[in-house]
Amino acid sequence: MHVLLGEKDALNGVGSGKVLESGPDDNVFIYFTDHGAVGLVAFPHGVLHAKQLNETITKMYTQKKYKQMVVYIEACESGSMLEDLLPDNINVYATTASNAQESSYACYYDSKRKTYLGDVYSVVWMEDSDAEKIDQETLNQQYLVTQAKTNTSHVMQYGDLNLGKTHNVSEFQGATKQVYRLNHHSIKKHRNNLLRRDAVPTQDVRIAIVTRRLAAAEDNSVEKQKLERELAQLHSDRSVITSRIHQIATLALSINRGGYLELVTEKRMKLTRYDCYQSVVERIGEKCFDLQNEFVLNKLYIIANLCEIGLFDLTIHQAVDQNYFRRFQRIENEQETLTFNRLNRSIRHALEYFIDDLKQDQIQTIERFLNEDSIDPILVFIVRLLFSEENCLCVNSAYVIGSIVETETGLERFLLLFNDNSMSKTIDIIERLCQLMLNEDFDCVMNATGILGTICNSKEGRDLVINHLCITQLISNISFLLNSNNSWITGNAALVLARITIEETGCQMILTHGNHHEILNKILSILNVNDFNLSTNLAFSIARLIEQEDGQKCFIDNCGQNQFFEALLNMLEINVHKDINKNACYAFSCLCTTEYGYELCIQSKRIFQRILLAIEKILESANHETVWFALMCLTSIGKHEGATEYLCYSKNLWKLVKRIQNKWTDIIEIQNESQLLWYIIYPLLKPNRPRIEHCGSTSVDLSWDSYMYTEDKNQIQYAVILNDILIRITPEIKCCLNLLKPNTHYNVMIKYITSEGESALSDPVVFQTDEELLPSVINLHVVRTTMTAVRIAWVSPDLTTCYSFKGYQIYLNDTEYEFTNDCGSTIGSLTVNTLYRISVCIVTTNGKGPFTTINVKTDSAGDSVPAPPIFSQIGRRELHIKWHAPEVISGRLTRYELLCNGRCIYSGTNQEYHAIMLKPNTEYSIVVIVFTSEGRFCSRPAKTRTLKDEFSNSPRHSLYEPPTQHNQVKLKRTETFHSRKTVFTSEQYVKKECVTTSNSNGLVITLNPPKHTSSRRILPGISSNLHRAKTDVISQRISIPLIVPTISIDLPSQSKSHRHPTRTKSIEYLLPDLSSKFV
Repeated sequence: MHVLLGEKDALNGVGSGKVLESGPDDNVFIYFTDHGAVGLVAFPHGVLHAKQLNETITKMYTQKKYKQMVVYIEACESGSMLEDLLPDNINVYATTASNAQESSYACYYDSKRKTYLGDVYSVVWMEDSDAEKIDQETLNQQYLVTQAKTNTSHVMQYGDLNLGKTHNVSEFQGATKQVYRLNHHSIKKHRNNLLRRDAVPTQDVRIAIVTRRLAAAEDNSVEKQKLERELAQLHSDRSVITSRIHQIATLALSINRGGYLELVTEKRMKLTRYDCYQSVVERIGEKCFDLQNEFVLNKLYIIANLCEIGLFDLTIHQAVDQNYFRRFQRIENEQETLTFNRLNRSIRHALEYFIDDLKQDQIQTIERFLNEDSIDPILVFIVRLLFSEENCLCVNSAYVIGSIVETETGLERFLLLFNDNSMSKTIDIIERLCQLMLNEDFDCVMNATGILGTICNSKEGRDLVINHLCITQLISNISFLLNSNNSWITGNAALVLARITIEETGCQMILTHGNHHEILNKILSILNVNDFNLSTNLAFSIARLIEQEDGQKCFIDNCGQNQFFEALLNMLEINVHKDINKNACYAFSCLCTTEYGYELCIQSKRIFQRILLAIEKILESANHETVWFALMCLTSIGKHEGATEYLCYSKNLWKLVKRIQNKWTDIIEIQNESQLLWYIIYPLLKPNRPRIEHCGSTSVDLSWDSYMYTEDKNQIQYAVILNDILIRITPEIKCCLNLLKPNTHYNVMIKYITSEGESALSDPVVFQTDEELLPSVINLHVVRTTMTAVRIAWVSPDLTTCYSFKGYQIYLNDTEYEFTNDCGSTIGSLTVNTLYRISVCIVTTNGKGPFTTINVKTDSAGDSVPAPPIFSQIGRRELHIKWHAPEVISGRLTRYELLCNGRCIYSGTNQEYHAIMLKPNTEYSIVVIVFTSEGRFCSRPAKTRTLKDEFSNSPRHSLYEPPTQHNQVKLKRTETFHSRKTVFTSEQYVKKECVTTSNSNGLVITLNPPKHTSSRRILPGISSNLHRAKTDVISQRISIPLIVPTISIDLPSQSKSHRHPTRTKSIEYLLPDLSSKFV
């Protein structure tokens, strides 16, 4: 693709480096011929996928790399490279040798050259170009000729088909002068007959060539035998390829879709999931097959089908990865005596793939391998490869086996399989590894010893090796390999030796070996301090061999005392590597565990002192394990009588021990070992137990005897240990311990601290503290206040001694308000601008502690208090009340409440209310309360008095008794007032007030107005001006004063006011209804 795009830099040093240097005025002709498969064409190295090709062509069009372009592709399934991918609007015309599902064909077999010289599609269009006048022949005409003459496959065309009809072949293939022969038709006919006669599918070309050569070979000749083997191998390879591809499909479908196998392997589906297909093909090229193999390419349609049925590429990857493991399964009819000298390339490649995966990700590869269903036969087959006479196979299989047994699961599987007696009789891997230790190939030797070292890392593996019949020979081989010039080999051999000595049986095998004298001397002689791995493992081997007295005597008898101590000193004194120092200290401590070994040290006094000085230097190591081993070495020496003199030879050891104790405070092993060493080198007196002078609930007074063994009292200090924890260091012989837990048992000890060190601990004294005294809370303070709430907080006192603590009790004005476990609380529902007293105390199971009190005042309401209400209408039994919202509302407004003489008569969000059914001539106190999210805010009260009822004491007559001169009722004009008329809604109703009158006989008649007023009746007008006006006197046949009923109306907050004239009801409208009441 770099060639087509003209990218020279990308091809620097690759091939000829030539690229296509075309421009917007150039016609470009591209002809490709090679192997192909669905969605790809193959190059000698690598493949080109259909999506990549079409993206490159589109990029060429975008970059104006051509004016028009023609592409001819000769490859199997070449139609899949362009079908539904090549656009028809980018001036590109293309033809292919076959459609997307069929093979192209080779032709023109040359018996002299013993190969096919061409392909049918290519031969046809080339011969057409030679024979026709291409400056007069269009591309479409050549396509039709090629399509007709190519009788082995379906020639296809794609892209801009109009370009093929309007442009001649010469515009792209060149306008060279041609010699037109009259008899070219007969020539073409003859050649086409040849094409039809010897054409073969591309995937069968190699078999067809070998078959023709075999037919031409002489009978019983060497060449014929060779060709027969080659033909058999080709058929075998074809079977293997088919089997492996089918295995991949089976594995992939078993993960997700088990019933699709026949569909996937038999049918050729159209490729649409190009990314999945490309990813899997690349994986197959890495793990399974050479993609330049035409039969592999012929079977890739199965992989495309796996993608097309919806499998993810990762699922198919798993199947591909598992597939190469299965190549190691034993081939059917394989003989038990198979020497693996003629393994097919499939197995060799699988072994190489296995090693490549191990190098990239060993853990994941081994995990995949161990999850194989047929793991045992596969592992046995790989082990059998160790018996091959080819060193390459031995090295690779040993590398794989070593990687498998390095994992815990892999080693368990290996030992479970080869610990079986029946298996060991068939495949004796220990004996084979022992043989490979003497192989001439260093890699083979290194891998074999590595496997043995890894096997011996477990108890079962060591038993398998040590109890094997060849253990004696194996020890001899190890001794031989210790002289190798290859450091890896000597390191692996020393590792095997060290792990064998872990078992007592292994040590005895070495000490009783027929050649143990040479082996032990060789171990001491090659303690090369420059090779860390070698020296570390050999030092460990020496330590294990001399741990018992018989091993010490064997070493001394065979190697000599001086050589032995010089070797140990060399590791301790010169080398600073932590593992070598650690194992050398371990070896020396093993030597000093017996009286015999200690006597050897004393006999070599000069070297012994140098060894002790070297160990003191190791105590300053930065590695805690090395320091620990050095301390153990010194304590092992110090247990012998008279060893203190040697340990304190440098007079610096006690300082080093104190420094170690201060440095490694977190390492309990070092602390214990250093303390033990200190008691060895400086024994001190044990103090008497301390005395309890006074014991309270949280404190205790102690005293003890002074240290009597020093003249300078300033040099002695006393450490107080409470419940095994150092509490205090003091020069005094008494102290007071505070912050104890009430009602708790303690034990206390002391020890002396002198310039020489620390003494042992005294015997403990046990005491119990008294019951607890409850503390009070600390720093009770106000966090914030609002008009109706207060947030308080406090600091918890020290409750470490208060084990019965339950929580905190809060009091508001000496009344219990809340119980909480938190150090804070919010007190709500308070009154604005009011002083409160808040107290807090601790509550325990034993009671309450002392109170802590503060005074808090809530915030002032300020502008949040509403103004007093106003009265827009005052009647005898009614009041119309209005009010306004506060100028500044604190919080979110929720509602208003209206209190009349302390009683709530309204609750809602309106700002006016019409109160009815009041008493005449009565004083009322009205208060507005605003409710918000911050609390309630009250206005100042507004007072008013209802009007007098002037008719309450006047005489009234019956409706049926005409008035006389003596008892004529004088009707007074009714005083009324005008107020703003309110617009009614259909739901509002009329409140009716009864009219009472009395006649001369004292009869009282109560008249109720009708339930339904006439439609002609007009309600009295309401004026916004409050004044009194005289009403007209009602003069009818019956003179009865009539009070117009009071109407209760809830005024909408935004209703418009209307003015209506005041009118007086005529009694004639009421008489028909009234008469019905008294019939």
